[in-house]
Amino acid sequence: MLGAARTSTVHRLQRLRFSLSMQSDQQIRVQHDKQGKEFFISCETGDRAVLTYENMSEDSVDLQHTVVPESQRGKGLAKILAKEALGYFASQQKQMQLSCWYLKKYAAENPDQSYDAFIKHQK
Repeated sequence: MLGAARTSTVHRLQRLRFSLSMQSDQQIRVQHDKQGKEFFISCETGDRAVLTYENMSEDSVDLQHTVVPESQRGKGLAKILAKEALGYFASQQKQMQLSCWYLKKYAAENPDQSYDAFIKHQK
């Protein structure tokens, strides 16, 4: 009987963690300004975390910079921007040059078949 009660408690805690995680994710919204060539997250402080890029050709982009305001660092915003931008350009079947050191690090530490084939690896 004790085992069933413990299992039930564990399941409730897992649902609570998932619910809290979903609430946190919903508060962080990445926006894509195609004209300004940037992905950004508007922070509660009024600052913005930004990932900028340039179009190199019709089918390729150069992901150039990722900037997170000092007051917002350590919250995973650069990671969220990186994941969003890499996923977006892969879905558009665009080749990506990673000029930004953080994006190179992110791609190396987070390999993903959905975008790996679209990253131009420099020699």
